[in-house]
Amino acid sequence: MPLASIEILFLSLGGMGIALVVLIRGGDWTIDAAVRLAQRSGLSPALIGATVVAFGTSAPELVTSIRANLGNEPGLALGNVVGSNIANLLLVIGATALFFRLSFQTTGLRADFLAMLLSSAALLLLLQFGEISRGMGAALFAALLLYMAYRFQRNDRLEDTPEPPLTAKPLWRVLGLLGLGLAALIGGAELLVFSAVQAGRALAVPTEVIGLTVVALGTSVPEIVSSIAAARKRQNELLLGSLLGSNLFNVLSIVGLTALVKPLAVSDSLAGLSAPFMLLVSLAVTAYLLTRRGLTRLDGAVFLLLYLGYTLWQYGIA
Repeated sequence: MPLASIEILFLSLGGMGIALVVLIRGGDWTIDAAVRLAQRSGLSPALIGATVVAFGTSAPELVTSIRANLGNEPGLALGNVVGSNIANLLLVIGATALFFRLSFQTTGLRADFLAMLLSSAALLLLLQFGEISRGMGAALFAALLLYMAYRFQRNDRLEDTPEPPLTAKPLWRVLGLLGLGLAALIGGAELLVFSAVQAGRALAVPTEVIGLTVVALGTSVPEIVSSIAAARKRQNELLLGSLLGSNLFNVLSIVGLTALVKPLAVSDSLAGLSAPFMLLVSLAVTAYLLTRRGLTRLDGAVFLLLYLGYTLWQYGIA
């Protein structure tokens, strides 16, 4: 290995280490701020997770999809959304459950489960037209705005949501901490992906392999880190709400806004294989979580094995 490649490799490994530290701190800040925002606003942590946290952690997918579509790579733009939704339900939940026993109160999240399923079904239907037009994109984004208005109007505060402490921090400090946490998550994920790509190139890993692994997983890093942070702090409703909300935002916001910028062409494999699998996973995970009070480490391992199988299947049909 040339000396220059060795130097790049060590610099890249250092960058990955810094990125992981930033991501961990960002996850802690985001969850702490989300809990305090729920306390101050009288909203449930699940609702804060399904809206504020979900929107922030979906930002990498939004940037990636718009860039890809403008770069005449609509398959990458749509594949990023479908792949991210599958990763949220199998990889993120599985990885979190593997390290933490998760217990949920799903009563306040049933509307979010239903919205996620309906948005996934709507995306599958629109993909059958061969193109997602600007009008379709506008309809998807309008559906998101209507649903957000409904969720906040409903205000399903959970009974076990703690009351605001007497020494509550000012709202501007809570919002500042939330913004800092989300920025750390997004920036840390960008640094991690960049450093990993450079390390892969230094090791002569093919660009295609880097794109299908590092970049694809990199956009899910904010969800993984924030979910682990929420599990450590026993904010499991916030954790699940943020993942359901992220999947909802991915379809209605990312696909909607990306199509508004430029219509999205649809590939046959995406419409006929990947998107139906995404809907199937959404249905299965929803049914499983709604009929159980939580997830064990064994459940987490099964979820991860399913995601591994999906990944191997993707490589097999490529």
